[in-house]
Amino acid sequence: MILPTPPIKTPFDAQLQRIKDKLEAARTADEDFDVFESGTHEYLLNVPATEEEVSAFEQKHSIQLPECFRSFLLVVGNGGIGYQGSGAGPGYGIFALGYNIAEENFLSHDCQLDPDMSMDQWQSLTEFEHSGENITKEQYRQAAGKLYGGTLRLGSQGCTYYHTLILNGPHTGRVVNLDTNYLMKPIFTPDTTNFLDYYEGWLDAVIDGTLQKPDAPDYGYFK
Repeated sequence: MILPTPPIKTPFDAQLQRIKDKLEAARTADEDFDVFESGTHEYLLNVPATEEEVSAFEQKHSIQLPECFRSFLLVVGNGGIGYQGSGAGPGYGIFALGYNIAEENFLSHDCQLDPDMSMDQWQSLTEFEHSGENITKEQYRQAAGKLYGGTLRLGSQGCTYYHTLILNGPHTGRVVNLDTNYLMKPIFTPDTTNFLDYYEGWLDAVIDGTLQKPDAPDYGYFK
């Protein structure tokens, strides 16, 4: 006799259920897919990841995913039908776990990004890109990997912009908008926001019509 699999319990069960309900509400509210690129993912997600899949990813990269994002993957969904296999989410959606990892070897590095980073600090960190000095490809790769080390790409906002997840340090679990051209300084989501708050905030902005207006702001770098 095969016993049913017990439901996964997380510290975020109430919020995860709200998110699942709001995904349905968002699809109804934006039935014409007026929100930026919502027609690519159609507010759908693939089935959740398994504990084995998430644990294997963590072991491969020597990291521990923030519990907020880990719970989302295990309970809500993992990827979807959108751009590059993304599921419902801001911009072009949320990547499936393990997709579009720019520098795999740097996921476990300490994250050095900070919401109070000054422009002078940012320019110093990105000197490898803009100084005009000749460096080898490996030196460039190491500098770029160190700069965005400890972050995981969540999804694309178009062009060179991504929403990413902080994996370690004092801002673990927060979402930060990054430019892979290094022209724009990282923009953190509000102080109280972890991934689930960020995601639910996007759903709320879809449902209340904020993101459906012709002049709607992007839910990312420019909002």
